[in-house]
Amino acid sequence: MTTNIISSSVIMSPRKRTLVPVSSRRKAADDYFPFNFLPVECQLHVLSFLNEVDKCSCALVCLSWSCLVRSWKLWRVADYSRRGLPPGQEGLLVSNREFERWKAWVHHYTHHLVSRRASLLTLKASFDLGDRCNKWSELLGHLLDHVHCRDLSHLDLNWTFTLLEPLDLRVHSSSSSHQDSITKMDQVTSFQELLTKLTHSCPRISKMRLHFDWSDVSMSLLTNFQQLRVLELKYFWVFKGVTPSTLQHLTRSLPNLKSLTLQILVPLRNLGISYTLESQSLEFLDVSPSRGLVFSCLKLPALRELRAKKIVRGITLDRRTRLRIQSRWPCLYHVLREGTPRLQALNNERLLPTWREERYGEMSAILEQSCYCEPSLQPEPLDTFHSKLLLKDYYSPAAHFFPFRHVIIVIVTTMSKNSLVTKAFAAAFVVLTASAIAGIVTMVILYKTQIATMNPTPRPTFPSTTTGLPPVMRLPKNLVPERYKVFLWPRFYSQIIEEVNVTSPNQTALFTGNTTVYFHCVQGTSSIYLHSQNLDVYGPVVASTDTDEGIRVTRMENHQDQTNFLEIELDYALKTGGNYSLFLAFRGEVSGGLEGMYGSTYEEGIPAHEDDTDTDRFLIATHMEPTSARSVFPCFDEPDFKAEFEVTIIHRRITTALANGINTDGANIIDDDWKATAFQSTPLMSTYLFAFTVSEFTPTPSSNHRTYARPEATKAGHAKYAADITGRILDYFERRFGIVYPQRKLDQIALPDLISDGMENLGLITYQEGELLYEEGCPLCLTRKTSLNSLHMNWHTRLEETTLHPLLSIIKSQKKKCQNDINIAFFCRQWFGNLVTIKWWNDIWLNEGFASYMTFYAVDAVEPDFKLKDVNILNNLHTAFEADALASSRPLSTSQGDVQTSSQIMEMFDIITYSVLVMLADLVDQPVFDKAIRRYLSDWKYKNTDQNILWEYIQKADDESTGKRNIAEVMNSWTKQIGYPVITINTTSGEAFQKHFLFNASAVSRYAPNVYPFRLSWHVPIRAMKYTTPFRIIWLKPGESAMKDEFVATKGEWILANVNCTGYYRRIPLMNRGQLIDDAFNLARAKLVNVTLALNITRFIRNETELIPWAATMSNLGYFVRMFDRSEVCTSVIRLKAFTILSATTQQFHSPTDHSSHIHPNLRSVIYCQAVAHGGKEEWEFAWDLYLDYTLDPELIRMMEVASSISYVSRNVAGQALAWNFIRAHWNYLERFAMDYDLGPASRVAYQAIEQTAVNIQWVSENKDVILEWFERETA
Repeated sequence: MTTNIISSSVIMSPRKRTLVPVSSRRKAADDYFPFNFLPVECQLHVLSFLNEVDKCSCALVCLSWSCLVRSWKLWRVADYSRRGLPPGQEGLLVSNREFERWKAWVHHYTHHLVSRRASLLTLKASFDLGDRCNKWSELLGHLLDHVHCRDLSHLDLNWTFTLLEPLDLRVHSSSSSHQDSITKMDQVTSFQELLTKLTHSCPRISKMRLHFDWSDVSMSLLTNFQQLRVLELKYFWVFKGVTPSTLQHLTRSLPNLKSLTLQILVPLRNLGISYTLESQSLEFLDVSPSRGLVFSCLKLPALRELRAKKIVRGITLDRRTRLRIQSRWPCLYHVLREGTPRLQALNNERLLPTWREERYGEMSAILEQSCYCEPSLQPEPLDTFHSKLLLKDYYSPAAHFFPFRHVIIVIVTTMSKNSLVTKAFAAAFVVLTASAIAGIVTMVILYKTQIATMNPTPRPTFPSTTTGLPPVMRLPKNLVPERYKVFLWPRFYSQIIEEVNVTSPNQTALFTGNTTVYFHCVQGTSSIYLHSQNLDVYGPVVASTDTDEGIRVTRMENHQDQTNFLEIELDYALKTGGNYSLFLAFRGEVSGGLEGMYGSTYEEGIPAHEDDTDTDRFLIATHMEPTSARSVFPCFDEPDFKAEFEVTIIHRRITTALANGINTDGANIIDDDWKATAFQSTPLMSTYLFAFTVSEFTPTPSSNHRTYARPEATKAGHAKYAADITGRILDYFERRFGIVYPQRKLDQIALPDLISDGMENLGLITYQEGELLYEEGCPLCLTRKTSLNSLHMNWHTRLEETTLHPLLSIIKSQKKKCQNDINIAFFCRQWFGNLVTIKWWNDIWLNEGFASYMTFYAVDAVEPDFKLKDVNILNNLHTAFEADALASSRPLSTSQGDVQTSSQIMEMFDIITYSVLVMLADLVDQPVFDKAIRRYLSDWKYKNTDQNILWEYIQKADDESTGKRNIAEVMNSWTKQIGYPVITINTTSGEAFQKHFLFNASAVSRYAPNVYPFRLSWHVPIRAMKYTTPFRIIWLKPGESAMKDEFVATKGEWILANVNCTGYYRRIPLMNRGQLIDDAFNLARAKLVNVTLALNITRFIRNETELIPWAATMSNLGYFVRMFDRSEVCTSVIRLKAFTILSATTQQFHSPTDHSSHIHPNLRSVIYCQAVAHGGKEEWEFAWDLYLDYTLDPELIRMMEVASSISYVSRNVAGQALAWNFIRAHWNYLERFAMDYDLGPASRVAYQAIEQTAVNIQWVSENKDVILEWFERETA
């Protein structure tokens, strides 16, 4: 039996819109198959399939598969273009029941073919990208495994997209786009698996039509079909990552290929790249459906017909870009004359045999239609805006120097049919023309003669650096930027209003702009290096601002590697001491992540009118730290290249633009849709501090220090606390540092999505919403409807005073404290980081450390009741101890050569910063430390420094107070070495010595690979006190031990070291509550004390009423829970941990009042978890219903919360296996993700996880029995 199968894909013509009556589109699910909706020519096939399946030789299972949807909404034709489908596509509107029946028919027919042992000649099938369960790929795989396919000769695989309920054709949120990318990758994998099966099962395929993904794997699989004669490849999603040699390799590897059709859409960033085709057998080539595809070489000796006619659609080209691309076709005439000797037809027009002997000749008219400079293409609207608004800034003084090697001038003359020309006039015209030509020739001859007899003066030479890339991944220091003038135009909509029977606008990720950077030449050079990443940069213009003289650009190259260098070569060298300007135009795409210029979505809680249900809103924000400014505009993207920034942003009229500088005079209205907002020049700052936003957010009523949030949050007063406290914080730092805040304004904005808690941009601090907004009685201020953390958003009633366990009382008021902690840190960085900036990222710990250190003093000054200096012991010191006790830790400061790439820079951001400065301030005394800091800030404002300069200022202040310490020597032992020491004191002999503290003493560090065991040592100031003696400082020098009488204790006496926890090291013995607990458990993990000693210390916690000891106990007992799974030890730990608070939480949960009104928001997590863990069916169903409301919609989990969701699941004992199984199930995707993206700092995190796992395994095997015995005894 020979059967042709059409599993899908019959495309309906847009003309057949009457097939889907409007009255039928609102129908509910019917019980019958809607045959009336099918085209007439297809009904007989379907009926034949249903009634006479045994006689059927061709079955049309489904119609227009790419357009099948089930929805209660009205149909809108243009919406499919947002899903990547052709605009104007018409399709069927079917119910869910009909959709499922169609799928069942496909399965039924496939099994019918299998049972009848059919032999396939033609297979037309469809891969459905909306089928996330891979049912169709499994079906096709099953078909190939069981049906005879050796005779298959014609293969037609189509990629389609089935939209499922609910139909949501709006622009995806970040989390939805991420899910779509996962789906795309999974479908590509399924496609490659199918190609692999076809390679083995169908060796005789001669005709193939595919939607191709152009990956290396798919390319190698395709070249295995050696019998291919006809090949048609359509683009799938985007055509990226394809090198110029890829197409050449494909055509060269298929020896029998006769016909090739390419439907490729070249991305904007690759526009102008030339490709090559080479084949000895190819006779027909059709590239007319492609867009932006340019060939510089065609080695096709057998080619007889070529179709290349294509006008660019959907890509707007300005005049410069059109000329540049046209020059890349050196000309099509030369390409064809040299590479296609048998060409007989071009674009369906026959060529004369003599077309190669005449330059263009008959081909001129055809070539005009094949080039990219069509007369119908108009310049993009941006040129119009610049001509009206920004003309003087868009072109520099040297704008008349066009950076093109080829100039093509076309003169077109037209004459009327009725024009009469006399013979006398014609003769006179010929004579005058001949005379003019003769005169020009004579002048040229005389000019050449004179020049030959002259001795030309040689051109002056200037010192120049060598060409080529710098030896390291740092920009050369021969050019220093002084000022940027930046114009940016993001083409996005802040809201998309969908109306019935009206085509809604498409959201766009495109942005365009230009920048003029004014720089000073320190050393003469003929090459300019700056940064540019993922930008299409064009139109460079270089000019001297001293003489207004233009300098010709001979070459510009964007290096697509880790350097991100944009290299510009000049005709001659720049002069030392000269001042110049560089103009660059560029275009790019808004990032889909949370770096550079990115888009974010949120839901507006205040609709425009009562019936408005569309509350989706969009905004543009930026995050440049550390190296993302280069992805927004070309710049010198290193922290020590400080400059002033003057920015103008073009945006929608209903939005507000914010930037670092002050808004000059409102906004300049351009037209009905757009306006331009210009901002004053900023003080000197680094590029990573450049920031702007475009949104519909509204500010708090303040003149200089405004806080922006979504309108509903501002109206409800959620931003009031942040706005009120801003002035007090700035006043405190101005008094503390003796320097007035350098900007006249300081804006803050609460963003729905931000990669970190906040960013200290000069004049515009950005925060995650939950870190800035605050409402009394609400756990997350204002807060997102799209967050799992906002399950209780509308529960705002304060907790009625009840008797709680002390631990629960402590938790109640932590929200505002944490908010102040974060906010003040970013205020502090306006001085440490913005005013005085590090030279390079190897010293980023200075910014982070001072921000943490100063935060606690500032909070104590503006909110004395918070007592954050005490809480810091838990939040910073103990966390840093745990991270730095691993061999995979790193020094605080490394050499600049060790920090080059973006991933290495990200590794420098960590938590081991604050404690070193606390120890330093305590060492030199607080007044001396503050005096040095004020001098340091005053002398180095608007400059760049490193840690050695800081040591010099502290040394000078210490010397003035009769200090005798070498500050640099002491502090370098802490900042340039990994880890920290454990100090052992023998209270019998009085001896004290130090040793590098590690959880695993045999581990090897990459920073000290040749040192084993580690012989690291430090300058350690030990603050010690006896039972009856005040404390004093005793120094322990590197490599030495100390014998001190102060360390000798008789019976009944005790010694306390590291008083007030100001030193960054571990001590034995200890008598501080939280300090003692955390030290004891960690020393037990390092096997320096017995684990039962640490457990015995926790006995006093039952009567403890302070947060720090309780938090230290819960954190360390939590380690036991994670280590022992569901064993007897874990059960005992849970009983011990929950015993003291279980009764209180149960009482709160079972109160007769509604949960939303009587449980304090900051207590809900604790109370719900304990109630569900120890409750019954009622408690479980309550929590289950809450989570179902949020987890069923994937768009409710934002991109920045994806990892935390998995992390929260894994923290539960029962969830560990679930999370691990989820990771394993998606392991293939993770591997592909790791290959496509730079993991960066995540690599060190992985090493730390591996090391920590090894430590945990060893610790459990050695301590399980001892711990089990202790818990059984304590809980008996």
